[in-house]
Amino acid sequence: MKIYIAILTLSFSLLIVENTYGQVLSEAWDRITEVPKDEAVDLSSYYEAYLTNMIAWETGDVLVRIVSIYDSTGIVIEEVGDLVIEEVQTFRIKFDHPNQNLLCYKSYATEVPLAVQEDVGELDVRQKEKYVKAITYSPNGSYVRGFPGETLKLKKKYDIGWLFKEFKIPRLRTVGVVTFGSAGDFEHLQQVIPRLATSDGISRVNQESSSRIKVTRSTRMPGTDETAFISMVTFNMNSFMPESYVIDVESVRDGDRNRSRSSSEQIEWGEIDGVMVPTSISQDAGYRQRRIGEHRFLVRKTVDVQMVWLALNEPISENEFDKEKIVDIDQVVKQLDFESLKNEDIAKRAND
Repeated sequence: MKIYIAILTLSFSLLIVENTYGQVLSEAWDRITEVPKDEAVDLSSYYEAYLTNMIAWETGDVLVRIVSIYDSTGIVIEEVGDLVIEEVQTFRIKFDHPNQNLLCYKSYATEVPLAVQEDVGELDVRQKEKYVKAITYSPNGSYVRGFPGETLKLKKKYDIGWLFKEFKIPRLRTVGVVTFGSAGDFEHLQQVIPRLATSDGISRVNQESSSRIKVTRSTRMPGTDETAFISMVTFNMNSFMPESYVIDVESVRDGDRNRSRSSSEQIEWGEIDGVMVPTSISQDAGYRQRRIGEHRFLVRKTVDVQMVWLALNEPISENEFDKEKIVDIDQVVKQLDFESLKNEDIAKRAND
């Protein structure tokens, strides 16, 4: 399996920053070879290649584990101790895009402080939350099962995009051009790609090496001339895949122009039978506020995502999306045993 490393940040489709704080960056750009954008490359080929690659994902079976950390260590707003919250989500996703079939198992666990112990200045009393869910979607009907609970049929015929949003299923088909964990879906991306393939909004094109080219866009925040989003995407000129995507926020305050980093991701890509798939993401999602009782904390959010592709574009039976697949709690839990399934996959590939 070939592995490619990429660094990525906020998507070009989601230019919104929520309560984020970042260090002020230098005004200086990377002074590498600057190429006139009308002479550099045919940008459409990169975006079209990306889109073609994702369309090639017809069927698949993938394990995803997401560990999110919210950490206030070393960031002082109030002297009441450090806040550290860990959230762990595990998914097993089976999909059949041509036939609009989906099966998803999900587990979630976190431990959150409920209060601050005033007399000793420490966080105290923690609340643990844990649940398991299973969802199946097919032309024969959509069903949801919580444990404990019953299997429920969704009376309304929702589209598959609604299920991804409602149950926070990771959108792997947009990794690389949409921020991981955002609401951007593949259908919207297909509409946006043609515009991104043009020179509209491009302010600079830098050829960083013989195999990498960076495209910079500047987008003003609607309704203001004082805030802009600076996006920088680096393409590999051999694989045509985006290796990096960065968005900075530029603002003017009291006549001074400042620039800060909003978010960044590092992605590893693998290749399965000529098709690129993400295998891990390390995300620095920037700073935000969390409140515990009457106290506020400024926390830095980091996210580690691991993916194990058990199958891609292999025949998959319609029976895999039957409601019976989400009834047995023991079987559902087994499908979410990330380490065991990962080791089984490694052993299987070693014997192939």
